[in-house]
Amino acid sequence: MHALIGRQREVAAGVEHLAGVTDGAARLLLLEGLAGIGKTSVLDAITAQLGAAGLHTVRVSLTAAETVLSWAGLISLCGQFGSDAREQLPSAQREALVAALGGEGPREVEPMLVAAALAGLVAAEVAEHAPLLVVVDDVHWLDQASASALAFTIRSMASMPVAFAIASRPERRPLDLERLLPADHTLRLGLEGLSLIELQELLAERFGVVHRRPDLIRLLDACGGNVLHAIEIGRMLSAGRTLDEALVPPTLQAAVDGDLARLPVHVLEVLELVALLARPTVGLVERARAGSEAALADAEASGVISERNGRLEFAHPLIRAGLLDRLGALRRRRLERQLAEVVDDPEERALLLAAATVEPDETIAAALEATADLAQSRGAAHIAAARYDRAVALTPAGHSARPGRLLRAGVAYTRAGDAERARTRYEDAIDGGLPPDQEATAVMGAAAILAEAAGPAAAADYLQLAAARLRSEPRARLPLLLRLAITQLFEDLCVAAATAALAGHEARAAGDEGTAIGADVLLVAARVLAAEPVEQVELDELQRRTADAAGTAANNTAVVFLGSLLVWTDHLAEGLVAEEAELQRAVVTGHVPAEANALQNIADVYRRRGQWDDAEVALRRWAELMTLIGGDPASEGTGADIAWLHAARGRLDDATALVTATIEQTKGVSIWQMHAHAYAGFVARLRGDLDAAHEHLQLACASAEEVGIHDLGALPFRDEVVEVLVATGRLTEAAAEAERMTERAARAGRPRGLAMAARARGMVAAATGDLPAATASVTEALAALTALDDPFERARVLQLGGTVARRAGRRTEAREQLEEARGLFAGLRAGPFVERVDAELQRLGERTGRTDLLTSGERQVAELVCDGRTNADIAAALFVTVRTVEAHLTRVYRKLGVRSRAELIARRSLLEA
Repeated sequence: MHALIGRQREVAAGVEHLAGVTDGAARLLLLEGLAGIGKTSVLDAITAQLGAAGLHTVRVSLTAAETVLSWAGLISLCGQFGSDAREQLPSAQREALVAALGGEGPREVEPMLVAAALAGLVAAEVAEHAPLLVVVDDVHWLDQASASALAFTIRSMASMPVAFAIASRPERRPLDLERLLPADHTLRLGLEGLSLIELQELLAERFGVVHRRPDLIRLLDACGGNVLHAIEIGRMLSAGRTLDEALVPPTLQAAVDGDLARLPVHVLEVLELVALLARPTVGLVERARAGSEAALADAEASGVISERNGRLEFAHPLIRAGLLDRLGALRRRRLERQLAEVVDDPEERALLLAAATVEPDETIAAALEATADLAQSRGAAHIAAARYDRAVALTPAGHSARPGRLLRAGVAYTRAGDAERARTRYEDAIDGGLPPDQEATAVMGAAAILAEAAGPAAAADYLQLAAARLRSEPRARLPLLLRLAITQLFEDLCVAAATAALAGHEARAAGDEGTAIGADVLLVAARVLAAEPVEQVELDELQRRTADAAGTAANNTAVVFLGSLLVWTDHLAEGLVAEEAELQRAVVTGHVPAEANALQNIADVYRRRGQWDDAEVALRRWAELMTLIGGDPASEGTGADIAWLHAARGRLDDATALVTATIEQTKGVSIWQMHAHAYAGFVARLRGDLDAAHEHLQLACASAEEVGIHDLGALPFRDEVVEVLVATGRLTEAAAEAERMTERAARAGRPRGLAMAARARGMVAAATGDLPAATASVTEALAALTALDDPFERARVLQLGGTVARRAGRRTEAREQLEEARGLFAGLRAGPFVERVDAELQRLGERTGRTDLLTSGERQVAELVCDGRTNADIAAALFVTVRTVEAHLTRVYRKLGVRSRAELIARRSLLEA
């Protein structure tokens, strides 16, 4: 074992960083450097020191040849975990893992289940051997499927004592390692070349020779301090070459190639077979070339190869690269055909035959397609896509199998996240002529990509043309109509409803109950969003039919949208039962995306019922799951829901940052943009930035009107619009919006909308001095809210009622309503709203326990003055008279020692004291 030269600093830094896992949180070390720089040696030194400190180690190291095999990295890693841990996995995860590893399992493996299974195995290993060290050498050779599972595992281990030490070349990494854990838990070490002194030490340790300084300088210039290159030069010098001769190879690869050229021909010929095999063994090579074992022994003696765990491995990947470069095309293809006859693995056999074939060959294309199907079914989409492409290239021109192979390639590229390649494969498949049901699959795949690139409207046009083309093929046409209705749902409700109705009619005619129920749910969803009435009996019937049709593919649409539909219509108990059942199924099976989807609706239910703590827990878990699967919580509209909760509880900076990021990340997705702007308006209003609040809310209104979303309760923000309009003195606009809300709420007849519209009318009436009308509106809103269990909405109506009653001189009534509102807000820990109620109570002369220099009412007036508001604007915003504003302002001047409005604005920092 040779000593490690010149890497003590890097080893010490790596060990110190990774040893931090003893605090209970994961650490990641990324060791980066060029080929031959010594990454493996540094990893070995770090592993040895951490092992001595008590860290249990599992290790995976692949070769370039294994990159093309399905789940090669996963197979290597899972082989180091006990079978007991695998048996403890959730059933769906266990079955997916078994299938990915090559056993019997589900027909189609969901890669996320495999990733969750790997995370479960690592967690079990941690439970038994904490702390744990996971070492991945040459991560750049990791197959993409295994790399994605590893990324998921690292993210999921963030709060567990697991150290990850990963080595990579800088130019090729299958995953973004530096974004998997928090920045302070990730350390990147770049390995540079050895110094002059370190180079001398290396050559002396390896070859027992001390070189003159001028020679060392020439040698360092030639190899750049690369360890392997320096060793190659030293080996030539020790063999009697002159320095001039040893420095002739200009690169490390050239030096390796020179070493190979000096090996006996019979050894080189055997090593060529090793280089062409993905998983070479002595037995395989011997079967391909009788008598090769002696040559392999000579190669091992020369340090070119070694045998580990039954596999033959080159001393460095560059040796394999040099051997392959030496092979001519004709000789390489002959050897690949020779090896295909002896390998046992049908996957590797097909790959060798495909590589050895130049001309189209249907037999080999079909065999390769079969291995692509296998990779696809096992969830290795990147590998499947490449194999389908190769199968297409080997398919004779005009052969009937070609369009189907193009379609399969498109599906594989879609699953692999390569939209551009997927799109071209779908289009080529359609142009080549597909059976109707396969054409529908290709169209829907292309439409999904088109929606991302050009927007839902373009995708809808594309789907509509395809549906018309397949008018006489109901089995193929119905899925297109269903997808078209979904695409249109948040673009044009009227058109979406017509499409859903047509899909339902045609599905019933074709006897397709699964599609019929999906279409009917979409139709009712469109009616609800458009503020049309929906009877309870209709919802009950949809729930019954959805349950009866469980298990059909089209029924997934019904399940997803029915949960949302129940929440939008405030059937919260039923919605919660349905979504919790979905959540339970997702948790039991370990299906992370399904778990995240269920949590979205569950959080909405909790928020509407005033269970804000539960809503925040659900949303926090949702955000964790989004991060786990590699997403950004801000890229989904649900990020705005988290911001809403932050703002309602006074965490305004957090809310502003999150909702701003959500607006930026959801550009191009109109429904999420509308959602984000609506809640950004809420956040801005609580910050006191009424101009920004008005701008955001108007954008949300414009989007809703364009789509045709008129229901007040599905996305409840319209009363916020009225509140901001009143606060900014736009009373005519506020009255018009309140009237519009009233008409739509009356048409829909749903309690939440009726309450929101009544509160909006009450705010307008109070601002215009019509206190009897305001009182009547408050009474109407409270009556509507009796059908709901929403303490926040009730508290907001009571706050308005208390303000109106105080201004009308009904002090006892005002006190009762305000105190009830304060209790409800306090129970929710809605700090900004508690402060507003306190200000009203203080106007009644009530003591609220505040000891600030300014009363709450005085502070509100002062802050609005500093925002540039006139006394009239402030009076409208706070539902008080101008005379009250002037009185508050007089006391503010006295208490803060200022003499004018301008001086107060100039000395705004006094308000922070």
